Amino acid sequence: MTEKSAFDKALGELHDLIEWEDAEAAIRELHARQPEMERIYLDGKILPGELQALVMVSNCLEREFIHRQLATGRPLHLNI
Repeated sequence: MTEKSAFDKALGELHDLIEWEDAEAAIRELHARQPEMERIYLDGKILPGELQALVMVSNCLEREFIHRQLATGRPLHLNI
């Protein structure tokens, strides 16, 4: 079995956040992962287009988590 690429690993980690119940915690985790995505790009482990794809997925997930948070009627406590 072949080892997953750095892109596949990072994308899988982002995908795992979909299951999180706590939208606020998921948003914090997304923000915490951004430097890691930049680092693997700077280390040459992912291509520029792959970094762009990860950022787009991250942005979409953030919007989804904000939508979930607003749907619950609970205020957002983050500066987004």
